[in-house]
Amino acid sequence: MHRTRTVLLQSTLLLLGLTGLALQVLVIPPLVTTAAAPYPEAQPLVPVTIGWAILVIACGQAGLALVWRLVDLTRDGRIFTAASAGPVRLLVACPAAVGVLTLAAYVAFDSAAVTPPAIMLVLLGIIVASFAATLALLTSSRLLRQAVAMWADLAEVV
Repeated sequence: MHRTRTVLLQSTLLLLGLTGLALQVLVIPPLVTTAAAPYPEAQPLVPVTIGWAILVIACGQAGLALVWRLVDLTRDGRIFTAASAGPVRLLVACPAAVGVLTLAAYVAFDSAAVTPPAIMLVLLGIIVASFAATLALLTSSRLLRQAVAMWADLAEVV
């Protein structure tokens, strides 16, 4: 991978990670607290909502760190080695974790019966999107495993 592209991509990954950190610390807690303030019946959901948002962003940040590692492996010409298997497996787990967290939030919000239908639909959309992303990454992971095997076979021939 060209050095300029690597630096640009890793700078973007760092910026996205820091943006996620700012959201987790500075934006989400006061935003959720302020939005729920006029609704006393929603007050028990404030910690659940803040925790869910922070954990979902953390899953995204973990995904960014794993992509960073894969970029390093690509730069070093080692992407088609066994070293890529671990980060790719963990990368598949990131959207799966988002789906599980969102399903838990959906159940919590539904049991409280104070959440508007639009928010519940958004949560369902997140669950479906995370399921689709997990399946796409599983497919990509399988393709990478096949490429690693073919690369190893080719190395033996050469």
